[in-house]
Amino acid sequence: MKNKKYWLILVIITVIAIFPRAVEVFNPYNYFFDPEQAVEYLVTKSIVIDHKVVLTAWQGGFGTFSKGPGFNYLLAIPFVLMDGDPFGGRLFMLIISILTVSLAFIFANRMFGLRTASLIGFLLAISPNLKDYAGGISPPFVIPLLTVFFIYFLFGAFHGNKKFIPLMVFIVGLMAHFEMAAAGILSGLLILTAFYCLIKKTVPYRYYSLSIGSFALAIFPIIIFDLTHNFYNVKGVLQMLDVSKNQTSNHLSSSLGALVSNRIDVFGWNFISTFSPNLIIWAFVLTILLLGMFLLAKDRITRRVEKMFVFYLAIIPIFSFFSLMIYPGTAINQWWFIYLNVIYCFLLGIVLNYLWGKNRFRFLIIFILFILSLAFFNRT
Repeated sequence: MKNKKYWLILVIITVIAIFPRAVEVFNPYNYFFDPEQAVEYLVTKSIVIDHKVVLTAWQGGFGTFSKGPGFNYLLAIPFVLMDGDPFGGRLFMLIISILTVSLAFIFANRMFGLRTASLIGFLLAISPNLKDYAGGISPPFVIPLLTVFFIYFLFGAFHGNKKFIPLMVFIVGLMAHFEMAAAGILSGLLILTAFYCLIKKTVPYRYYSLSIGSFALAIFPIIIFDLTHNFYNVKGVLQMLDVSKNQTSNHLSSSLGALVSNRIDVFGWNFISTFSPNLIIWAFVLTILLLGMFLLAKDRITRRVEKMFVFYLAIIPIFSFFSLMIYPGTAINQWWFIYLNVIYCFLLGIVLNYLWGKNRFRFLIIFILFILSLAFFNRT
């Protein structure tokens, strides 16, 4: 039973999330509708008006395989409600962005309690990067919402609720409809985790079958497309892996420095823009985050399962970095791993809650929240 305090905090965090995002969406000088959005609307028009069955998106990864059409079917909702007016798509994406924050608070409250949920919700609400994506009619900007579900199901799986495993895999499969890089990286991590669990015999065999089935269900349109188009997407993925293998050896002998520099720049900005582009603020936040995780790992009172969950979340950025190191290309895009913004906010929220239990850190936490709030008000 939720008390008045819970509902009050949920409303406050939701309102905080609304203001900076509404500024992005309703600012007449920030309105854009370029060819990418135009094509998305034309594909959606073919679904709603022409009643065509679309099996893949018009764009995908590496130019050799396609994303699923989930975004276009999702975009059909504002298309119908607003008679095809593109501004309806912006409002729809605004709602998704706000829902990401509110749902994260609700799930985090179930996972960790009200204080941690408040911290996580607040960090997501004021995140510069996440508010910049509000109103953008583009498939990757749905990924943060899916990441909230992914973290919630991951938490349940770590705490022994095996039914969350197929649901978690299903969410990763859904990501293939919005950003192939996110789906590919998290799928790779889950496959490695599955091998580990298989060796340790910690997960019953039926859950592997259920997970494969749930993933296949999520990408069912892509499967049907491949079966009717000579396995176009499978061949595209294999081609990308083959080029990756060849270019990796080339990078080791020639341009490894440029490759590493690009990855560090993009990943660094991803973290910085999650909290604040100000050097002093983000460096201070990073220090507190690393310190808190170190103290949490050494704490003998904290349950092992809690430590393992935090450790697994912390592995995701590291795994993502090395996964994109082997990607065939010297440059990568920010939105490929937009899910990390949500993961960073969850990690920092968990760490701040842990440090709050240590009296000597309370003033430091208040100071961090105060500085982040000032930066948020200044931006808004």
